[in-house]
Amino acid sequence: MVVLPITEFNNIIEELEDVEDIKLYDVAKSNDTGERIPMEEVFRIIEDKHKNSL
Repeated sequence: MVVLPITEFNNIIEELEDVEDIKLYDVAKSNDTGERIPMEEVFRIIEDKHKNSL
């Protein structure tokens, strides 16, 4: 068992979350095909999905 001050524990958790974010970014970057969707198209898709879910 290890006893840590709460501030140190929180700092460790934040660092672990940062490492996880970096891993997720690296995976996303490696899967990037270069295909992009214009913002207007994204909004239209979201609006259509929202309308269909009602």
